[in-house]
Amino acid sequence: MATFGDLERALADLYPYRWVIGAAVIAIFAGFVALGWWRGWHLWAWRYRKPLGIVSVPLIVITLWLGWSLGSPLFTNVTVDEDFPFAGSATVPNGMEREEVEQILSGFSNVETEVMETMPAPAAIDASVALASDSADTGDSIVVFTPERRATLEKGMNMAMKASEADSMEEASAMAGEGVAMMEQAIEQSEMAAQPAASDQVQAVAMGSFKDADAFHRGSGTATIYRTPDGSEVLRLENLNVTNGPALHVVLSTHPDPERSQQVKQEGYVDLGDLKGNRGNQNYPIPAGVDTSIHKSVVIYCYPFAVVFSVAELGS
Repeated sequence: MATFGDLERALADLYPYRWVIGAAVIAIFAGFVALGWWRGWHLWAWRYRKPLGIVSVPLIVITLWLGWSLGSPLFTNVTVDEDFPFAGSATVPNGMEREEVEQILSGFSNVETEVMETMPAPAAIDASVALASDSADTGDSIVVFTPERRATLEKGMNMAMKASEADSMEEASAMAGEGVAMMEQAIEQSEMAAQPAASDQVQAVAMGSFKDADAFHRGSGTATIYRTPDGSEVLRLENLNVTNGPALHVVLSTHPDPERSQQVKQEGYVDLGDLKGNRGNQNYPIPAGVDTSIHKSVVIYCYPFAVVFSVAELGS
């Protein structure tokens, strides 16, 4: 079948010239028929029609069946739409449909938003809660206050607030400076409990967009690998639209942009099974133990002909 794959790739290269080639084939066929008629070949075929029929009819039937089995998927489309896999446990608010929730969750899982908030007024600060700080070694950490240090922090905050009631600018500046110094001292002396921020949400760890393999094998849509809090992963294909074909599979490849079978199947590749449909939104569970960090692309791959139909290079 690899030979047929090479032939299909060659035909794909000729696909942009299909109308010119088609016209040339029709002209050659018409010329061949005219030559046969002029030479009287049709009379010979009619004379031996029975033996020719016994041989040619089975060949024609087999050829048509094989051609339809292998070629018809190229001209038909199968649409499979599956729900976003992590919306099932979500609570549907009043006035919304589950489809709307799935669409919102699917969109938000790909969004990273940085939120900046203004510093609250000193009177609104509760010194009994832990304050977040940055740690170069452990990521996000939490400041832990003992009762003594909490008292120092509260005293510094009160002094800073009373600075606005001072009789002079010099006195206000001194009180504010002393209050800030007390708060800084309380924070610096606090124990830093390194507690990395735990994520209890689904994360999109890698994603990419499908592109055409050539002028005939075309593809669009997105591929995203989602990871749940328990470590399980699933590949989600969205807005998929690829050229259909026989026995198409979804493959995770360690090659970023494979064009040949050897590149698709280089060490570390994972076959996620049959493509459910060449159009739609679909989920493909990733087996436990698979290290998806080594995979660089998602490939729509035709096994019988060893042909790449479309590739989505993965990025973070």
